[in-house]
Amino acid sequence: MSGAQDVAIAISASGSDLGGTSILMAWAAAGEFFAVTNLIKGNSFTFKEQGGARVPVYGPIFRILIANDGQSAVTIRQVSVYALFR
Repeated sequence: MSGAQDVAIAISASGSDLGGTSILMAWAAAGEFFAVTNLIKGNSFTFKEQGGARVPVYGPIFRILIANDGQSAVTIRQVSVYALFR
């Protein structure tokens, strides 16, 4: 992700409630361990079936972790990641 300032992340789960979902963003330099830098809670989304956020870029290697902390199953239909490289 070198060259980008922000990464936009969107998640869609039509028919499922994302209120118990967490999205974690982790960054690393080449050959280093990943560090979680941002946490997006699904209960902060305006709509229960979709949401997203922009987070700053902290390194060249990026991982997204999605966890269901809720009581019911969630079917994720789409995860989108967008970054503008300059």
